[in-house]
Amino acid sequence: MIEKIAVLYNSFAGKGKAENLIPEIKAYLVKNSFLVTTFKNEYPLNLNDFDLLLIVGGDGTIQNVFNYYKDVLIPVLLIKAGTGNDFYEHLYGSFSWKEQLVKINKKQIVKIDAGSCNGKIFLNGLGIGFDGEVVKSGLGKNWFSGKAAYMSTVLSLLFTHKSCDIEVDFGDVKIKDSMFMLSVANGSTYGGGFKVAPNADLKDGVLEFSWVKDISLFQRMRYLPVIEKGKHLDLPFINYKQLEKVKIKSSSLIQAHLDGEWFESNVFEVEILKEKYKFLV
Repeated sequence: MIEKIAVLYNSFAGKGKAENLIPEIKAYLVKNSFLVTTFKNEYPLNLNDFDLLLIVGGDGTIQNVFNYYKDVLIPVLLIKAGTGNDFYEHLYGSFSWKEQLVKINKKQIVKIDAGSCNGKIFLNGLGIGFDGEVVKSGLGKNWFSGKAAYMSTVLSLLFTHKSCDIEVDFGDVKIKDSMFMLSVANGSTYGGGFKVAPNADLKDGVLEFSWVKDISLFQRMRYLPVIEKGKHLDLPFINYKQLEKVKIKSSSLIQAHLDGEWFESNVFEVEILKEKYKFLV
């Protein structure tokens, strides 16, 4: 039985949207006899005293929380309040915060997979190369949000991004090539709705891996709308497979992102974590 709820939120998420929602969310929960503790820009040492973890924010907030509590045992519920909400929309669709809170009483739980890259958790996806550079270039930009921000940066970098020499180790076979971008996805979309992995399923026990070989500027411009719609997996310069584990290496640092959070490395050790977390749905 759910009685005690920990509400975690980032006051900066969604340009303040998360913080603006908190009074209404708390009032609703208290009215419905739940014991609520809110945590603004901080986390309790553990979640042992709670029956439910409620996260209010976007992809960045979610990623930070699950990397702080890598082994969450209690059910989790999300409230959409970020500039990027791909994971939320993949899991829930377009439910409002009030519709989300109704799920607490329904107690319907689903176990979903997660991914691990160099020991860090991701729920939606890992992007290496072009995608990583897009995220790095978009840091600090506040002109747009969601897909508009992603698209504005994508279009500018199509002209300048340079492919990298990368080795991919699948365990039974290794490949080396000059690659424009690679993605390892648990969810089907990122960047505000780009269908990078149209076949992805959060509950199927595998990750969707695709890599794009070095392509010309014309090809980049020509096929961007195709990738956006998820119709790209049969293109001749794209390779795609489902897997549980992969190791990616380069002789130099490569830009990357985990669920929209930028980082860089020259080694990426990735694996699936099957049925890792419980979500109310």
